[in-house]
Amino acid sequence: MEDEIQKFTLGTYTIVLLTQNIPFTDISEKKSKIHIYCIVNRNTDIEALRKVMKNTVSSFTNRFTSLDIFNHNRKKFAIFNERVDMILGDLIYKTEDRFRNVFS
Repeated sequence: MEDEIQKFTLGTYTIVLLTQNIPFTDISEKKSKIHIYCIVNRNTDIEALRKVMKNTVSSFTNRFTSLDIFNHNRKKFAIFNERVDMILGDLIYKTEDRFRNVFS
């Protein structure tokens, strides 16, 4: 899968958008894109965030079929919210707080 990441900063926040192509070989030769975005503090490590975002997209595409994604089956997608919270959850903490949570 090809991916591209874009970011822009507004004030104290940065908006990071990751786009990946998803080939739908089981449906047709069409390609579609899936997007994920995060709004983070301007000082956030974008490379670390990118890895987490890629992991989230990968988990999503592994969890749902191409047909579900292609048809935007939102009822099925709702069950993925907990997984997103688990993957992205500790990004709300500063780096030193993450270490504190690991060792406490």
